[in-house]
Amino acid sequence: IAGTVSVIFMYKDRKKQIRLCYSLYLLQFLIVLLSVVWITTTLHVSLSELTTRAHPLSLIFPVVSMWWIFMAQWATKKDEELVRSVERIR
Repeated sequence: IAGTVSVIFMYKDRKKQIRLCYSLYLLQFLIVLLSVVWITTTLHVSLSELTTRAHPLSLIFPVVSMWWIFMAQWATKKDEELVRSVERIR
């Protein structure tokens, strides 16, 4: 959460903001991957059984989080392109 909040307030340095979005996206992906691996190996649960026994929100929240990080990165990148195009016109 702290990383996401810090990205919001870094609007003056868009390049750093984009890099942080990439790293947050990668971190979120690794957390999801490691949690699935840990649950399947520690609890000896198959992947199909995990999807039926787990609460639906616990499977949806990480995907939604990665989607929002991706959208924030995309919007920041578009903003950076807009600023560069305006600077070229001047």
